[in-house]
Amino acid sequence: MTGAPSQQGVRAAIGWFAVGVLLAAYALSFLDRQLITLLVQPIKLDLGITDTQMGLLQGPAFGLFYATMGLPLGWLADRVHRVHLIAVAIVLWSLMTFLSGYASEYWMLLLCRFGVGFGEAALVPAAISLLADLFEPRLRALPVSVFTAGLAVGSGLSLIVGGALISFASTGASTLPFIGSWFQDRESWQVVFMLSGLVGLPISLLTLAVVEPRTAKAGRVKTQIAHTDEEWRALGVAWQHLLRERDFFWPMLTSMAALFVISTSVVAWLPSVFIRDHGWTPAEVGAQLGPVILGCALVGNLIAGCVSRAMVARGIEDATLRTIQGGAIAMVPFAVITGFLDTALWALAFAGALFCATSVTFSIASLSFVEVTPPRMRGQVVALYLLLANFFGLALGPPGVGLLTDSGVSFFGPVGAALGVICLLAGIPGLWWLARARRAFVPLTKRLEVAGFELADNPADFMADSHKDPASK
Repeated sequence: MTGAPSQQGVRAAIGWFAVGVLLAAYALSFLDRQLITLLVQPIKLDLGITDTQMGLLQGPAFGLFYATMGLPLGWLADRVHRVHLIAVAIVLWSLMTFLSGYASEYWMLLLCRFGVGFGEAALVPAAISLLADLFEPRLRALPVSVFTAGLAVGSGLSLIVGGALISFASTGASTLPFIGSWFQDRESWQVVFMLSGLVGLPISLLTLAVVEPRTAKAGRVKTQIAHTDEEWRALGVAWQHLLRERDFFWPMLTSMAALFVISTSVVAWLPSVFIRDHGWTPAEVGAQLGPVILGCALVGNLIAGCVSRAMVARGIEDATLRTIQGGAIAMVPFAVITGFLDTALWALAFAGALFCATSVTFSIASLSFVEVTPPRMRGQVVALYLLLANFFGLALGPPGVGLLTDSGVSFFGPVGAALGVICLLAGIPGLWWLARARRAFVPLTKRLEVAGFELADNPADFMADSHKDPASK
């Protein structure tokens, strides 16, 4: 008995160390992903491209591989050493960010964005699966929300650090010891990409210090990919689970896809709203909008984790879905209104509220899928969620705004008007589908609780058990 508290303390320390490292990795991924939002104007001028082409760089060019590779990499995360997978992924996307600095034509930058998306696709499925093993079910909401705060940290840092790097790129980068020669004769936007890519190496090495809990389970989960037929059957069982419980999964996936259209559009084009509609410089955007996003989004993440955990403690079964829905109901109107505001100060205030609500919406969205998915399927199901949400969000959001601004319609001359319309068109159906998903959530959790899915290590065993008459168990 005396050793129990000590063991719990060690387990908590191991878990929270992993949260901290994974948070840093997630923040880095958003830094590399979103730096381009500050560099829209210099890239357009240097490469001679349009808003639509920039929208493709920020959306489909990144999202094509990020979305489609998430599912196979999520499947892989359920079967290999997840820490090693994450470390390799960080090296890959950091390398592609660095190589973006050598892009002298549009197609070269396009290929680099493909590579960034490919590398980043492995992180969230593997990390969510890892955290689900490191923390007990009743304690997962807070660590997951802290991890997903990387979205807020990275989005804010991409503006803060990006603004600073833009100034440094044109003044002092070439004087750096050992690597200064790399930046000579490069445009400032190219140097920014190269500097950002170099940050990934130390974080990749730090990731290797995270504990992989599968190795401590005495063989309960095998990390070698053997018995290929059995593995593919397990993948098929995951799809069976989604199809069988489609009353929840389909509306939830559809809702997240629609709401992702809003978040990706805002992240991609909000800096341009301040630069083109309000006359700010990129450095001003980084110095003022960056801290607002960082602080407000972090508050939103903490609100989501604490509120959800408090509702769980009160016995509210759909605490996760209630939290997500509350954030979404606030996010949609803030997203629509922000782009139409005439003054930069009001736009900045509404942007802070918008990112707080966005963080409440998405910080524990992955957890809503984990809560109704057997352990061996979690990486795959989270990857499917990211696949659909990012595919539609990135394919429709940033390019949609670019198409409207390039349309020649005077109403869409301001970037904010185009952004607001896209958010309205995506937000209304997103809220409707989310309400449908919430109605199906509690009945699903009750069915799975009867089936005892938390105790099943073999998904095939779970599916077989879940079809039995509960009275026979």
